[in-house]
Amino acid sequence: MKKLHYYKEKTKYFHLAVILLFSYIMIYLYLIRKDKVDAIILLFILMILVQMYECFEGIVIMYKKLKCKSKGTLYEGMIIGKIGHSTHRKGYFYQLVVLYSNGKVKTPYIQSKLVDKIKSKKCKVYEYNKITYIDGFELCNKGGKGIDIRIIKED
Repeated sequence: MKKLHYYKEKTKYFHLAVILLFSYIMIYLYLIRKDKVDAIILLFILMILVQMYECFEGIVIMYKKLKCKSKGTLYEGMIIGKIGHSTHRKGYFYQLVVLYSNGKVKTPYIQSKLVDKIKSKKCKVYEYNKITYIDGFELCNKGGKGIDIRIIKED
């Protein structure tokens, strides 16, 4: 049984590796060529900040997952729709809209190829101190066709 993971949750380690690589290059350039690298250092600092933001989003999702699953209340949820988002270089993503007993909640971004392979509209919603985490999506096996989820407009 394949499980679905959020995009930011999967890529946080990649962004952390990029941060370390950029930091290494920046320190190397600063120590070796002190006189000619002011603009390059600023560029590397900007790139590191962008990568830190991306990594931080993945860490926040991981924190929600740990807190909600360990101390939160479990609810049964039902996927009622999806909202599409296009990014410049990363592809097309969806946010699933899930209805559960306390209201509606949206998931973080999920790659469109994974949303198209969801096996069932049922999912699990964990809630702890107004923090929610949605889990329990099952993906079809290779060659299987997922359920059809209607596209809705953003609220």
